[in-house]
Amino acid sequence: MLLEAKNLSKTFKKGDYFIKVLDNFNFEVDKGDFIAIVGPSGAGKSTLLHILGGLEKPDNGFVLLNGENIYKDEKELDNIRNQYFGFVFQFHYLLDDFTAIENVALPAMITGKKDEAFNKAKAILEKMGLINRLNHFPNELSGGEQQRVAIARALINDPLIIFADEPTGNLDKENSKIVIDEFKRLNEQGITILMVTHDEHIASQAKKILRLEKA
Repeated sequence: MLLEAKNLSKTFKKGDYFIKVLDNFNFEVDKGDFIAIVGPSGAGKSTLLHILGGLEKPDNGFVLLNGENIYKDEKELDNIRNQYFGFVFQFHYLLDDFTAIENVALPAMITGKKDEAFNKAKAILEKMGLINRLNHFPNELSGGEQQRVAIARALINDPLIIFADEPTGNLDKENSKIVIDEFKRLNEQGITILMVTHDEHIASQAKKILRLEKA
């Protein structure tokens, strides 16, 4: 087992009310899984993904990566997110003043040498069919190209798991297919993927589907 959620609970305060989105939730992820997380708005899909990815601490419960609680030490959690997790969101969050290759290389430059980071970024972008876009800025790329650059950035530190939150939410049908095909290719290479989506067709491309119900 690669990742395990044990007895997760999370409550949010909205005005005078408390909304419980997760209640003693348990979940297991094996190496090589490709899991789509679906459910109605407010069911806690993104909250669950963020908790599993170390972005949002649960009120109660544990998230175990290879048997170790990722929330036991805040400094170590930063290392886990950078070294073992990759993140892709609905919006690409590319830095406007950086080229495609610079955006991809940046996370690796924190822990490694600049030349090595750029060589690796170039290799990843080439595999994604973006070799002719290395020196383009985000506003010079199509929506699908921007999201593929964001995926490449998530891969730069060889993550064990990619957490994708509505990765096709801002894309048309053609670009959505390009992105989901990229995820399938990466999964075939052994990368574990957890993906939140509201699109049943996109969800059907995953190996497994986790359905959350609104509390």
